[in-house]
Amino acid sequence: MIRKATKSDIDWMVKLSHQKRLTYSKEQPNFWKMSKNSDEIQKKYFEKELKNDDVIALIYEEKQGFIIGKLVTPPEV
Repeated sequence: MIRKATKSDIDWMVKLSHQKRLTYSKEQPNFWKMSKNSDEIQKKYFEKELKNDDVIALIYEEKQGFIIGKLVTPPEV
């Protein structure tokens, strides 16, 4: 089941993101190097994004994954 993300999901979203960054850092350590407070920074980012009406954040109900999309105005051509 897929549902809309809520503020109560943020902690596990940060935890899952942290785990993924650790995995990615084994292959690309310079690109994925985390700062000491990276989880706190990401938590604040998720909190801000979930309040934004232009953001679509979805959770896989069994907390195995999430996706975040943002509606943006396309640039002029």
